[in-house]
Amino acid sequence: MRLMFIFLLLITLPVNVLSQIKNDLGDSKSISIKKKKERKIKKLKNPKWLKVREGNIGSFTDNKNSYKRSVSLESNFENTGRMSNNGREDLVYGNSGYDYHVLEKKIIQVALFRPDIRELDISITANCGGTFESKDYFQYQDIQNLYLQERDLELIRKYNAPEKFIKGNKVTVPSVYNKIILATNYLCK
Repeated sequence: MRLMFIFLLLITLPVNVLSQIKNDLGDSKSISIKKKKERKIKKLKNPKWLKVREGNIGSFTDNKNSYKRSVSLESNFENTGRMSNNGREDLVYGNSGYDYHVLEKKIIQVALFRPDIRELDISITANCGGTFESKDYFQYQDIQNLYLQERDLELIRKYNAPEKFIKGNKVTVPSVYNKIILATNYLCK
């Protein structure tokens, strides 16, 4: 009887110790994930590029020349997958040649993580001009302004969630997207 009790004790003791170690590792891993998520949310709430003026009006500059073209499949889909209301043959990204992905992401980030901001004033800039090979080479910087009012930001908040945004999912409201297109299409014209 004692021998059997000692045998059972020797078998169950390592199993209990291993399960306790596994639980401790799982707890520390979940704490690490929570801390990482909290740091990311804190960073998303206070971006360096956003300036807030009195009256809770946010502003930033979107420089199209600072973007690098991405070669990933997702980015290519983003750049060619959007269509205008004119039909399948008229792709929006093919018209202007500018990438909207970064600007959309910044707008959604401000709308979700800064609910105190009531309006957004965005300056969209791009360098324009000829090439070095042409004789009439000149270059200038064009600036277009994009204003998003409180109702635009509320629509973005309605169709997006912070958890989904952190995972990379975003939904652009058609009215806001059309404003982005209009402002960007007038660059260098």
